[in-house]
Amino acid sequence: MQVYLVDFIYFVSCLIYRATQFADGQEDDDYVLNFDSALYVCGDEQSATYFGTSQVEVTRFNETNAYMFGAIGFLEGLRVNTLVEIFVEKESSGRYEMVMSHEICNLCDELDREEGKYYKCLKNFDFPKKCPLRPGDYSINNFVLDTEYLPVNKGTAGRYQVTQFYSSTESNCIGAKTFVGCLKVDLVIEPK
Repeated sequence: MQVYLVDFIYFVSCLIYRATQFADGQEDDDYVLNFDSALYVCGDEQSATYFGTSQVEVTRFNETNAYMFGAIGFLEGLRVNTLVEIFVEKESSGRYEMVMSHEICNLCDELDREEGKYYKCLKNFDFPKKCPLRPGDYSINNFVLDTEYLPVNKGTAGRYQVTQFYSSTESNCIGAKTFVGCLKVDLVIEPK
C-alpha cells in the first residue's frame, strides 16, 4: 500500500505541475502544498474490500506544513502486474474538473529501485521490495509533500482531489484492465 501511496503522491505532484504549466512557473514563498485530507477509500464496495485507511492520519508540524502518517491496509495484498491510473482534478466553482491523468504500467517494477524516479517518495514507506505483497498494514512515516516538481504560486493555488485506480494488467498499459480498487487524497496549494 505504501508503494502505491508514494507513487501516487509523487505522480500527483508531477501531474499538477504539468497541468498548471500555463501558470507563472516561478515558485512563490508565500504559498505551500499540503495534504487537505488523509488518504481515504472511494465510496464503492470493491474498494472497501481492498483497502483500509482508518489508521492513516494527517496533522501539521506547524501552522504551515502538514504530514501524513499511520498505516494503510492492503486487505487482499498487492498483485504482480498492477497498473495504477492517477486522475488529478482541480476544484472549480464547486466541482472537480480533471486537469491531468497518468498511468504507471507496472507498479511492482518500481518497488526495488533505489535510484528510480520514485525513490524519493518510496523511502518514506515501510513496504517489501517485491510483489506480490501479502495482505497487511504498511507504515507511512511522516510523509511530507515535496514541492520540487510543482510550481507553488498564486496561479496554481486551489484545492485538488487525486483519485488512484488499481487494475490488473499484463505488465503494460495496453492490455485489458480489471478494476481492483480506488483511493483518494485531497491536496491544497494555499497561502502560508
